[in-house]
Amino acid sequence: MKHFQTHSLKGFGVDALHEGIVAAGAILYYLKETEHPNLQHITSIQRIDRDDYLWMDKFTIRNLELLGGNDNAQTLLKVLDNTVSPMGARLLKRWVVMPLKDLRRINERLELVEFFIKEIDTLLDKKSRELREV
Repeated sequence: MKHFQTHSLKGFGVDALHEGIVAAGAILYYLKETEHPNLQHITSIQRIDRDDYLWMDKFTIRNLELLGGNDNAQTLLKVLDNTVSPMGARLLKRWVVMPLKDLRRINERLELVEFFIKEIDTLLDKKSRELREV
């Protein structure tokens, strides 16, 4: 609560998750004590609902060749990853290993991806656009 400058975590939907709150607090403490003293960019906390995603173990992820461990291996992530930022690459990786179950949310995600593919200039800053034109 101190980190988020709030009196309750109810607004985040995690107030009843005691173990989760303890774990999140431990992570924030660890980050502050190590090499990550500036954590102002962490502005919210949320839980991942197991019912919303298809959960796969490491064996399944490896056998489906989703991520790969070998740099030479062709994986689904390598085929799909045309992201322009590290943050986008991390998000895509999360999407690959935690696919949605709900058809409505899947379609929303597809529409969002389609928008950014069609409106690539919206994503790029001026310098990136200049480099892209060269």
